[in-house]
Amino acid sequence: MGIIRGEILSTQLSSSSRAHHYSGPEYGRLNIGLGYGAWCAAKQDKNQYLQVDMLEMMFVSGVATQGCMINDSWVRSYKFVYRGDGKAWTKYTEADTEQEIAANWDRNTVVLHFFSPVLLAQCVRFLPQSWENAICMRIELYGCSMDQFPCAEGGGCSPQAVCMALDKENEVCVCIEGYHGNGKLCKDLDECASDSASPCPEHTDCVNTEGSFTCNCRPGFTKQHFTCEDVNECKDDICPSHMKCINTFGSYTCDCTSGKVYNAADKTCIDVDECSVGAFTCHPLASCVNTFGSYYCACPAGYTGRGKTVCADVDECRQTPDPCDHNSICHNTKGGYQCSCKTGYIREANKCVDYDECSNKEYECQRHTTCVNTDGSYKCQCTLGFFHSGPYCIDLNECLGKQHNCDVNAWCINTAGSYRCFCKKGYRGDGIKCVKQETPYCEAEDENCER
Repeated sequence: MGIIRGEILSTQLSSSSRAHHYSGPEYGRLNIGLGYGAWCAAKQDKNQYLQVDMLEMMFVSGVATQGCMINDSWVRSYKFVYRGDGKAWTKYTEADTEQEIAANWDRNTVVLHFFSPVLLAQCVRFLPQSWENAICMRIELYGCSMDQFPCAEGGGCSPQAVCMALDKENEVCVCIEGYHGNGKLCKDLDECASDSASPCPEHTDCVNTEGSFTCNCRPGFTKQHFTCEDVNECKDDICPSHMKCINTFGSYTCDCTSGKVYNAADKTCIDVDECSVGAFTCHPLASCVNTFGSYYCACPAGYTGRGKTVCADVDECRQTPDPCDHNSICHNTKGGYQCSCKTGYIREANKCVDYDECSNKEYECQRHTTCVNTDGSYKCQCTLGFFHSGPYCIDLNECLGKQHNCDVNAWCINTAGSYRCFCKKGYRGDGIKCVKQETPYCEAEDENCER
């Protein structure tokens, strides 16, 4: 009835909602994949509808539906209501039961449903009841105006036509969409050969098909939304690697990039050695390194930067890990660094090892001390029987501090760095152990006294 051909205008198509600008009811035309590829509702519920207003009373003999052309969204089933020029809607029924009409299972298959008897309506609505992913539809209506020429009794309609009952006695043959004729003989309508403007948008070629047509984007263009837009061939690296791709409207060209010149002999681009001809700009410390089609500036070892404008000294001593071993000190220099051993270490086999000051007699200790080597240094340790008092070692009086093992019946006599034990009068022994004498104490000059 002209939804595909545009005879039913976009202003005659309306809907409950649209998902976005390019999914309005005007994009819900059968076999047309413009915009988002279909009418798509903003909400996914059973309150959504797609409406066609034919502006006059028409016989509606059937409908056709498709899903969304560009993604997996389609209506699985719908209900159908219609009305004349009044406000009351009539439900489509069969045997007095409202019908839920089976619809689509994929994007592009056309699913037909014919009404018997035909419906008389000015305005119709599709009410989606179930769907895949999202509510998206493309539609067409089949039928004719009320003054359509009736068929002969008994039908005789073309296979590309439908025979519609006007009343109990009269019928009419109507060529379906994409065909033209008197209904008894229907021929393919070549929409592309029409004298009127092409049904396809700009930058497309119209290709006639049996009962319909398709709009194919011309070479160098691709379908984007509702138009064919220029393909940027350059993003697919279509030119040789040594050439630069320049996109043009509907095509492209390949040209030599900067740093190359065209060699007419073999139609290739050859490199210009900027370093050899002096056509480069680098930092005074940097070196020019030629590459195919260009060059780069390399800072020397120990420096960092892009090379063209900056070559800054690298402070290796701040890096992690430290370039020097843990017994040395790192000293940064221009373009490098040096490692010096810490105090108390000397370099051996490229490593800093401990220097034994005690073995080499290079130490300063007071009397009554012993030199003890430590890692990176040494210490002065008091000898046995002495203790530290400031920088000096003084004698420890073990007798006063009870730091001796003399017997309780012995005298403790302090000596330099030690002590001695003597048994008291009336006792005998080594002082560590003293026992009471059983005989009177003898004087030293008494030779007859038993000791």
